[in-house]
Amino acid sequence: MTDEWLIRDVRGGVLERVDRVGLGFRAQNPRLLVVIFYDLYCPGCALLEDEAGDYLVELYRSGKASLYFVDYPVHRGVEKLHATFRCIYRRDPMVFLEVLKRHYEAYLSGKLKGEEAVAEAGGDCVNEELQRVMELSPWRRSWVPPRVHQR
Repeated sequence: MTDEWLIRDVRGGVLERVDRVGLGFRAQNPRLLVVIFYDLYCPGCALLEDEAGDYLVELYRSGKASLYFVDYPVHRGVEKLHATFRCIYRRDPMVFLEVLKRHYEAYLSGKLKGEEAVAEAGGDCVNEELQRVMELSPWRRSWVPPRVHQR
């Protein structure tokens, strides 16, 4: 089985949609596109970051993969924290990666304290990004991920 169907679908608008809503780390000539749908209170997302986060960032830094993070706030009440993380990305995308890693480390160790203070941050950036996060929430979804084709 070839990957031609997947490549065709990525070129057929998926990348444009992900680029519009995701937090992107675009490599020059990537061979891979990695899209991570994440929730900051998701144990599976935390495990993915713990197990593969450094590897995925290395794929991006070496130019082998473009990496996108798409907010998928399943847990209610996490939206403002997601908005705050989007603001961190807007200021410095590489700092976003480090803060995300530290957040999930704290989550997995049971020491997730003080995140509420981050989520209480206000300002125009957080308010603007909060609208985007709410649109992406499964509770009010305006963008549906593409279907995976079965063969």
